[in-house]
This record gives sequence, C-alpha cells and structure tokens, in this order.
Amino acid sequence: MRKLFIILLVCIAWQVSGQDSRLADQYYNSGEYEQAASVYLTLFERNYKSFYYFNRYVDCLLALDDFEGATKAIQKEIDRDPTQMQLYVSYGNILERQYKPHEADLQYAKAIENIPPNVSVINNLGNAFTRLTKYEMAIEAFERGGKLLGDDYLFAYNLAGLYKRIGDTPNMIKYYIKATAKNPGQVDRYITILQRNLTEEGDLDELRSQLYPMIQEEPNNPVYPELLEWVFIEKKDYYRALRQARSLDRKYNEGGARVMKIGNIAYYDGDYETAIKAFEYVTQDKGLNNSLYVEAKRAILKSKRNKVTMDYDYDLADLDTLVIEYENFINEFGINPQTEHLVKEYADFLAVYKNDLDKAIEVLDQLVSISSINRYVKANSKIALADYYLMKSEIWEATLLYSQVEKDFKEEYLGEVARFKNAKLSYYAGNFEWAQAQFDILKAATSRLIANDAIDLSVFIMDNMGLDT
Repeated sequence: MRKLFIILLVCIAWQVSGQDSRLADQYYNSGEYEQAASVYLTLFERNYKSFYYFNRYVDCLLALDDFEGATKAIQKEIDRDPTQMQLYVSYGNILERQYKPHEADLQYAKAIENIPPNVSVINNLGNAFTRLTKYEMAIEAFERGGKLLGDDYLFAYNLAGLYKRIGDTPNMIKYYIKATAKNPGQVDRYITILQRNLTEEGDLDELRSQLYPMIQEEPNNPVYPELLEWVFIEKKDYYRALRQARSLDRKYNEGGARVMKIGNIAYYDGDYETAIKAFEYVTQDKGLNNSLYVEAKRAILKSKRNKVTMDYDYDLADLDTLVIEYENFINEFGINPQTEHLVKEYADFLAVYKNDLDKAIEVLDQLVSISSINRYVKANSKIALADYYLMKSEIWEATLLYSQVEKDFKEEYLGEVARFKNAKLSYYAGNFEWAQAQFDILKAATSRLIANDAIDLSVFIMDNMGLDT
C-alpha cells in the first residue's frame, strides 16, 4: 500500500512538472519573461540535473537586461558544481552581451581548457557553444573531448554537423565516415544523410578519396567498402560498384542479395553489360541451390534481350541465340509458378521479335493451362494470347479469351483492358451497336486512358451512325 502511495505521488509530481513546463514555455514564447523566469527557476530547483530549465531561466534574465541577476545565477551554479563547463559558456555570453569580448573569450577558453573526461559534460559544453552559434569553439570542445576519452569516433556525428554548418565539406565527410564506422548497423541512415549533403560537384570524389586509405587501414571493416559501393552507384559507375559488392558478398557470405541489387540498378539504368555480369555472378558463384538462382537466371535473359533489342541493331543470329537460352532455361526448370514470368516474356519475345506467332501461342497455351500459376499472370497471358490469335485473324479464339478475362476480373483493371480490347474487336468486325454499348460502360473505367479512349470511340460511332443519344 505504501509503495502504491509513493508511485501515485511521483505520478502527480510528474504531471504537475509537465504542466509547469508548458506554462513556462507559453510565457517565454509570448514574451512574458518575468513570469517565465519564475517558473523556470522553480522547475530547475526541483531538478538540478535539467540544465534546459536553467538555460531558459538565464535567457529570460538576459531578455530583461538583468545582467547582474544572470551573473549571480551562473556563479551560484559554478560554486555548486565547477565541472559543468557549459556554465562558463553562459557566463561568457553574459559578458559578451555587456560588450566585454576579451573577458568573454577568457571564459570560453577556460571552459575548453578544463574539460573533464566526461561524455555528458563534453556534450553539454559542445551544445552550449552550438546554441550561441560559436561553431569553431564547439568543434574544439568536441575534438578535445574525443582526445581526452581516447575515442576519435565518439563525437563524430556532432562534429560532422558542425563542419557542415561552417561549410568545411572535407571535414564534414571525414566525420560522417567516422560516425558510420561507429554505428555500422546504421549505414543506410548515414548514406541518406550523405546523399542529402553531398550536392556539389566533386563532393563524391572527395568521399571516395577519403575512403581508399581507410579501406587500406581497416580492411576488415565492411562500412568503408559499402560506402564506396554507394559512391560508385551515385556516379553511375556500376561496374566498380559491382566489384565492391562482389567483394563484400564473398567476404561476408551474403548469398548474392547485394550483387542482385547492383544488377537491378544497372539494368534499370540501361547498363545491361554490368547487369548481366552481376546476375551471372549469382548463378555461377552461388549455385543452383541458392534462393536467388531462378530470379538471377531470369534477369540474365531479360538483360540480354534488352541489350540485343535496345537500338534495334540486331540480326537473326542474335535472336536465335536468345531463343536457345530461353529454351534451355524452360527445359531445366519447367513451366511453373517460379518460372511463369519468364515464360510469358519468352512468348512475347517470340511474337514481337521473332514473328513466330505459332510458337508464341503454343508457349502461352502451356502456361495458361497450369492451374497453380498466379491469376494475374494467367490473365495477362490470356490477353497476350488473344492478341496473337487476332494477329492470325482467328477472331473467335481472341474474343473468347478476352471474355474469360473480363468475366474473371469484372471490377479490376485487367477486366477493363479485356473488355476494351473485346469492344474494339467488335467495332472492327462491324458490330457497332454492341461495341458502343461496351464503350459506354467503359466510360466509367478506373483507368483514365481506357475511359478516354472509350469516350472517343463511342462518340465516333455515334457521329457516324446517327444513333439517338
């Protein structure tokens, strides 16, 4: 019962303290500094560890030009605990406000020279200088503190931010690298920070030049090559990024995921040569049992196809080589949910580039006959199959397949696509009234493109047939 009573008292005290803090902030923000000073002082006296309230109290006195009161408050706290170096910074600020720069500088110097090897005190001192926008002094405080504690990485994040404020990019980069090395589990976070701050030409080259000696000094630290990999990606030098990724993958046995990522980035940026090398690394080095093997095989074929067809500068031998690779893949892995996307891509390749509609139809017929494949893959395959039947003037087969997809996906985009293709088929076959009825339904399609095209065709039919609106 007594313990419960104590907990209740503590909770009430916290609630009251929170209310007082909000009240003090309200006074402060509205310029009522006398009232704010009174409340901040009360809050500080309740909790001597919270220098936020003390700093706000001193700020209120300075806003009231009560330099004497502020000085007495500072000296009282220095007498209480002379190791709190940020108090000398506050005292220096008071002197500076009274146009005594030399005396102020003496206080600032005293604060830096007498820093104890205490992380909390060093942080408070650095932050005190930062509050006054004395960034060079804050840098000096943090760097001296790091040396006292024998850890150059401890205040790296603070120092990186301070060097950024004074526009010293090389040192900003230096300390962001140190901060990343200090927190290897937060590499992505620091990459985001670097991406936001390295905006000038030459910044990435500076980062790269700083990383090379660090890799030599600490070859077992994965952070540096990972940052270097990112630099090469940003510079679109995917081949060198791939070299870093392969090195890290082998060193830490990562299973190929990092290399696949580089391959995908290179692929989507049109560097198919590097993409192919990345995906082949996964299939050759990681082997058949790797979970990424099938995906990498498929990615190789996509990259090779795009590489061959990119500029329409290819011959039949190039296309035949790709056909053989597709066939080898399908013979090795069969047609199943794992290979469904590649099989669909193969059929499209046959139809579009080889002009082999019969073979494309044969492949798609095999694909849609398998019940276990993804319903969206099956629907897209049926639409493609209908398109190819249409190219062969087999209208009945085409409309049957469009109708199947329309029925299975009534309220979905694929259903609208199938309905629109079916309506166009009826229009070209001369069945204008039925086609227009379908276009009228499609005016409300979720796809704006389909809706707009449906409106255009409906109006066109109406204009030319003189139908009653």
